[in-house]
Order: sequence, then structure tokens, then C-alpha cells
Amino acid sequence: MARIVKVKNTKEVSDVWVGQTIEPSEYFTIPNQYLNDWQENTKAFADIASGDLVVNNGDMDFTISYEGWDWLLGNKREVAIESESKITWAELKTFYAANTGCFLNYLEKSDSYSIWMVFNSNKFYMPCLTKSTADSTDFETNYKSKCNKQNDLSSTGSLLVEQSIHTGPVGSKAISLATVDLTDRTSWYQHSTQVVSETLTDSGDGLTFNSVNTWWVNIYGKLTYTHKQIPKRDGTFGKHADWAVIVKVNDVVQTSGYSVNYEDGKVVFESSKSGSTVTTTYWHTNGVTNCGEWLLVPAAGKKYIIEHVEIQISVDTVINSPVRMEIWAGSNLATYGSFPDYLFEAGYGQMRADYRGMRDLINAANLGQGVITAASEMQNDVIVIPFNYIQAFTLDSAFGSLFRLSVQNNTAATGELLTATFYLQIRNS
Repeated sequence: MARIVKVKNTKEVSDVWVGQTIEPSEYFTIPNQYLNDWQENTKAFADIASGDLVVNNGDMDFTISYEGWDWLLGNKREVAIESESKITWAELKTFYAANTGCFLNYLEKSDSYSIWMVFNSNKFYMPCLTKSTADSTDFETNYKSKCNKQNDLSSTGSLLVEQSIHTGPVGSKAISLATVDLTDRTSWYQHSTQVVSETLTDSGDGLTFNSVNTWWVNIYGKLTYTHKQIPKRDGTFGKHADWAVIVKVNDVVQTSGYSVNYEDGKVVFESSKSGSTVTTTYWHTNGVTNCGEWLLVPAAGKKYIIEHVEIQISVDTVINSPVRMEIWAGSNLATYGSFPDYLFEAGYGQMRADYRGMRDLINAANLGQGVITAASEMQNDVIVIPFNYIQAFTLDSAFGSLFRLSVQNNTAATGELLTATFYLQIRNS
């Protein structure tokens, strides 16, 4: 019986492979008479590598790219050195240039080179170059010295340090992400609104200048972040400077000589600025709907695998309004203004839990708890409450899934600290 070879478009838009248009999430069964065309198509191989195209054997998806290649090729992973190979030198160069982490290899014979490439631990198509041709000269001049070793430079020539410090599947990485502090509204950045160059009002003493908005975002003082890894609602990452307060006096940026009252929306100078024009660019949550909400949304083409979450709560914290944790799945949920009950009941909501206080958190946690004694700038002991899930949960961008943390009624808890930390692995979707 002939093998069944299907492919699925995992992109959010339709695309064309080997002349066939495939809609998002749609499977296409490759007719046997066209299988050879698919086996020789560089775009198909590249998109299988990136996860944009998934191979299926009629029963299951091959989520590991080289397994998909194997099935598409008919489980033939040997090096093909025949001159009849229809993958051209130009196609191989294009793929090599577009995908860092490739191995380029060659065997030299008396009159030709046999060249193949390894990507994601899989050997696949290579041309056989006849010597004394334009292509072989190109190979000898520009590529031969790069062969038989890993292409470990980025497109700008920088070392790919990430390849040295991360282990696991190719393209994956493990990171930890801390949420906003639910005891401090000035850390609630995700739903904040930016105001650019607002002219502040002198309170009368030339020192204190007032904004029309309260609750400015204090990204430096109240948010734990890894550089360039502050998650946004749309699945992209920002860096702390994206939410920084910028103060100008007579259109000159000030780098010192003032302090900011983030809660009240004020700038206080050390020396008088009477008669000067003071402008400020800032982010705020004054009057912003659902400002007490933080979303963990996988970036496009990625999935987050989460096995462990920890809650950090200082012993003086009082939860004034329930803290809600929930998982949603569905197209573009991150763009919704709210996550209403009717959508949850319609099936978009996958999990929901409300924690009304310390008792609920302790009851839901597992593997015990730890106490960090107050030290340095901390004024209170902190209880660390672990959630080690029996089965990891996956947030996959292909299904529009996300995690939502919120404090109901936008009412902050009182106390020194209430955050959650996610330990997650990022893989291609």
C-alpha cells in the first residue's frame, strides 16, 4: 500500500507550496505522482524546518522537523551523490544563507564535488558539482573553507553564543519570566497608555510639577526583567527602556536632578525650574480598563512549555480582590478588551482558578513551601509557593493559546510583594 504523505499549513495565513495553495490549519494529501516534486522543493524543506509546514503520515503529525523530512523523502536519509540530483547549487546556497546552524559538507572526487548539508540533525539534498565550472569555482572561492564544520556565525558575523549555552532541541531555549507585582499598580505595564510630551503644571514652588494622570508605570523600580524579555500582550518582547519616563526642561532631556512620584504622577526637582517648560513622556494606568491584567502570549511561530510556576508573596500581603489565573485558546484572544464569562463558557477558556487569599494559594500548591527571610531592601519575609504541574501545559501560538493573570476589579493587594514566576521552555510551534 502506498505511503500517505500529508502536509499541514501551521501559518496564520494561506501559502503556496509546489503550486498548491493551502489554507491555515488545512491538511493537503500529496498525490503520489507529485511526490517527487515535493521531495525536491527547497521552500517546503525550509518551512518544515521552521515549523510553518508540518508533515503527517495519515495518523500523526511529525512535530520534529527531521522526522517530517524522513517521511516526505521516504525514510531515505543517506547522502545522495548522483549527478541526477535536481537540487541546484543556487538553491542550496539560498537555504544555507537563510538558516544559521547548518553544517555544509563535501567529498572531493577527481572531477567533481559531492556536497550535502545538515540542518536540525538531518542530512538532505545536495548537488554534485562538476569541477571547472562557474558553480564549482563559486564553491571553491566562497564556501569550501566553511565546509565540514558548523556555520556558527550570525548574519552579521557575530558568534552565535546561544548555541553554546543552551541544550535541548534545536531552536529551543529555557527562560524564566516574572509577572507584574499585584501589590503595586505602578508595575502594571501591559495595559498602560502612553502620553508623549505632556506639559506639566507647576504647583507654585518651581519644584513640583503635576501631570493630569496618576499611576505612572515604574518599569525600573517595580518590575523584574531579563534584558529584552519583558512580555507584551501581542506576544512580542520589549525592554525596560520602552516604558521609561522621559523628563525634559525647555526641550532638553534631564538625566538627573529630579525624582518621580509614580503614584501621583509628579516630577519633583532638586532646584527651581520656575518659568521653565517641563514636559514628560510616560505610561500610565489612570482610568484604563482591565489595567490589572497580565498576559503570557507565545510569540508567533512559538510554543511555551510550562512545567513549574512559583508564587512569591510577602507575609504582610492581603489579597483585597481575588487573583485569577486562567488559560485561554482561540484566535486573537490577546486583542480582546476583556475575557468575559460567555466566551469562557463557549469553550475559549480552558482553565480558571480564583485565589481569595493565602489559604487558597497554599491549598492549591504542591511539594511544600519555602520562606525567604527579609533581607537587604525587603521589609518582610516572603513565602514561595510552588506549582509543580503533574503534566506540563503548553501555550501554542498555532492555537492562539495564552495564560492570563489578573486581579479582579483592578484592586491591588496590599503588602510588599505578590508576583508569579514562570519557568518555561520556548520551542518552535
